[in-house]
Amino acid sequence: EKGLSLVHGYSEDEGKAFLAEAMSRIAGVPGVRGVSAAQRMPFQPSNSWTFVVPGTDYAETGLYTGLNMVAPGYLEVMGIPLVAGRSIGEEDAPGSPLVVVVNRLFADRMWPGQNAMGKVLPFYGDTRWTVVGVAENSLYWRLGEDPVPFVYFPIRQLYTGRMTFHISTASEPMAAAAGVERALRGLDPNLAIVASTMRERVDQQLAGFRRWTWFVALF
Repeated sequence: EKGLSLVHGYSEDEGKAFLAEAMSRIAGVPGVRGVSAAQRMPFQPSNSWTFVVPGTDYAETGLYTGLNMVAPGYLEVMGIPLVAGRSIGEEDAPGSPLVVVVNRLFADRMWPGQNAMGKVLPFYGDTRWTVVGVAENSLYWRLGEDPVPFVYFPIRQLYTGRMTFHISTASEPMAAAAGVERALRGLDPNLAIVASTMRERVDQQLAGFRRWTWFVALF
């Protein structure tokens, strides 16, 4: 898998239009099997929120949770299985009912012994978001972390101007990089683009573990 980070000064409407067209163009690049987008990459500090939900054990203290804004196909591209329901899809657009996908740990903690599907999460600005899917737990911030509660929001319903395209490929990830970059620069030649592979991000995490092990071994 490869990540392409983009930073550019679009309005919200322009950004949403760019996202849709860019994903369409990237999907047509030879060697690309799947494409999605998200605000944050794996092993990168994510946004967080403390969800206070009436009628649960977290009605007062809240449940501290990581979150990410993602485009359609994100779970599939990242290889994160669904436990129940569906993933973020094309139907989760502006003007449509507000929806989220939660991970299994979030569902188990917030609604133990219950079906999370159809439950409602209060969020910023008194908005209400309905759970349409439960995803398997994954790694979000670092290798070796304990499972953490996590929520995925549709990027087109909770827009962010900073996004990273997540791309799965049929062969060596960087082999498709030039074609993907050409597709994006055909939309905007002034984009700032930084490409990296998942292997590189994992290696960075492993390097941190090796440094820590070496440090401990000094004692």
